[in-house]
Amino acid sequence: MNQIILKYNSTLKTEYASTQIINDIEKLELLILIIIQLFRMPKYRQDLLNKFKSIHKKRLNVMIPMVNHIQNTDIKPEDVKINYEDKYENILHASFLLDAEFIEEYARVINDKIWIFGINETNLPFYTSDNPIVGRYHIKNTPYYYNGLGAKGVEIIFPISPKIILVLFDKEYFKDNELNDNKFVLLSNYKIIRYNGWQYINASNHIVSSTDNFRLLTDISKMH
Repeated sequence: MNQIILKYNSTLKTEYASTQIINDIEKLELLILIIIQLFRMPKYRQDLLNKFKSIHKKRLNVMIPMVNHIQNTDIKPEDVKINYEDKYENILHASFLLDAEFIEEYARVINDKIWIFGINETNLPFYTSDNPIVGRYHIKNTPYYYNGLGAKGVEIIFPISPKIILVLFDKEYFKDNELNDNKFVLLSNYKIIRYNGWQYINASNHIVSSTDNFRLLTDISKMH
């Protein structure tokens, strides 16, 4: 991500609309970083485990009637519990990270977005958190493909520095943003506050600010 910061430092504001930020190789490198970060996030990891457990539960609900029929028993689904050891969850998580096909599918979904590099020139830096990749959905009741990353109308943020944030937009819903693909875009104060609010809401345990300026969080907490 250093090359993006260097590009920002060397690009005049008047050049934002005509400057391509990253080339194909740099995009691939950033894409890999995003996927690694995504799979390490506590919230995302828990979502994967919950989905896997849900699949086990559904399989169990299918098998129980078969067992009852064969063995003439009356076992009920609620009578059967599946316990998972911590080491099993760690192995399961590692298996996802080593699954090339699984990672390739997520890479394809993330790559197929409008990539905009939002610029923050206010005194309030972009926050980040232990779950820094955050998605918001602008179409209600849309299918939640790829943990939301593939949903129609999705807008995804990933803070790169206190001054730069990567914003990924669904190409179909946000087609008006195509002209800004792979470019710097100066963000309004409203957008910066909004994206910082997403970090706060999505965090599991930690919020980070480069200036220790958490005034926004105090205001949000008062609202709840």
